[in-house]
Amino acid sequence: MKKTALAVFAFLLALSGCAARRVGDILGNPARYQGREVTVKGMVTQSTGAIFAGTYLVDDGTGRIRVITNSPVPPKGTPVQVRGRLQSGVTLGNRSFGTTVQENGRRVLRSAPGPQLARKP
Repeated sequence: MKKTALAVFAFLLALSGCAARRVGDILGNPARYQGREVTVKGMVTQSTGAIFAGTYLVDDGTGRIRVITNSPVPPKGTPVQVRGRLQSGVTLGNRSFGTTVQENGRRVLRSAPGPQLARKP
């Protein structure tokens, strides 16, 4: 019984680390998340890059955050869940960015992550 309860507790604890954070919360207190792995869900509103790497903006209705990737960028309008390390003051080439997520995992969602992400006419 104790082993089962401990296993369930460990599983729930692992899941809690995977919960998506609101972009507004991250941008409101970036020092709290600096250097930590975060997960965000939202709609890609802008993407720039080459075939092998680039950046894109994710908007979850509470804010927008730039994601830096070493993979092909998703097209504008794609609902995504992104996991990565939060960084501040990133410079790529001759462009500087504020708070960013260095992507280490991405999942394309079947639909928008929430009602706040409904496309505007």
